[in-house]
Amino acid sequence: MLNVPNDRDYYRRRERECREKAQQAFDPHIRELHLEFAERYAREVRDAPIIGSRPRDYGIEPPLARA
Repeated sequence: MLNVPNDRDYYRRRERECREKAQQAFDPHIRELHLEFAERYAREVRDAPIIGSRPRDYGIEPPLARA
């Protein structure tokens, strides 16, 4: 679970690095491993709750109030 912006930055950086390594890999099995790790890092960033932030800071609009 991520709870500070630096964690998100770390996982974004690691995702990018894994994708770069996948492109450089000659062995298809190694390439696939790098891509799997990249997807895990991307999922961490995407799915982790943002603690102490406002949804609008991240482009998320709250649902409309029902009358």
